[in-house]
Amino acid sequence: MRITRLIAACLVGSVVATAPARAQIAPALNPWQWHIDAHAFFGVNHQDRKFRDFTAWESQNWVMGMGQRPIGKGTLTLSSMLSLEPVTLKDIGSPQVFQTGETFGNPPSALIDYQHPHDLFMGLGSEYRRPISRVTLIAGLDLVGAPTLGPQAFMHRPSAGDNPQAPLSHHHMDSTHITPGVVRAGLQLGWWRAEASAFHGREPDQDRFDIDFGALDSAAARVSWNRGAWSAQVSAATLTQPELITPYDAKRVTASLAYTSGGPENAWHGWPGLDRTARSTATSRRNYSKRRSGRRR
Repeated sequence: MRITRLIAACLVGSVVATAPARAQIAPALNPWQWHIDAHAFFGVNHQDRKFRDFTAWESQNWVMGMGQRPIGKGTLTLSSMLSLEPVTLKDIGSPQVFQTGETFGNPPSALIDYQHPHDLFMGLGSEYRRPISRVTLIAGLDLVGAPTLGPQAFMHRPSAGDNPQAPLSHHHMDSTHITPGVVRAGLQLGWWRAEASAFHGREPDQDRFDIDFGALDSAAARVSWNRGAWSAQVSAATLTQPELITPYDAKRVTASLAYTSGGPENAWHGWPGLDRTARSTATSRRNYSKRRSGRRR
């Protein structure tokens, strides 16, 4: 089998802006500090193989904005992340052989060999951090955000700076990184951080321009460790019917270890990860009974 893959990046942009030094020196006049980071890739995705060929002109892109200011004895952070992929990618997504985990179509079915476009609103949230002695208390509220489950999503890792393609583990390790409705709290002590969250368990639908609000019906907890270039996390969650085509509750456990090396020009990032998901048998039996009852009527 012959496999060739070409991603020609015609435009790669990264823009970072922070508040002027004057604002940092005189916080009474302007206490806000702003940070913007944007990446845009445009090119041709050509994959020539024995069993399937793809050619697509496409653009993966995202822009992140963050503002911080002191409030009381703590710091308030407002963050956002937007993407134009609903416009710059086809509805079915970007060709990527062996990618799995999403749905597409009407009625929806499993999406294979494609990475779906990300939503317009990838993140809209706030966080407040308050140090008390050696401990920092953390509280967050997100209209769209990530619950306390799994490692950092791929677009936030250094490897995404030069390669916009989602890893094949994206849906399994990062599937909750765009979650509508997240309430979280935690504490940090030195290198360690413990946190928990409540959130809406169903993943976003195929409408990439809206926010799919719902009940806070799922929960997750995570313990993480960060020291220099090394970071690790262990997390678990109970998810209420996360998948559209498999109407079952799920229990998920993840663990990962990451190492990041190099400066902004030659960053290297690698990590092994583990994701274990199990369906809730009680929910499976309940849904099966309802379907059987419906057929008898």
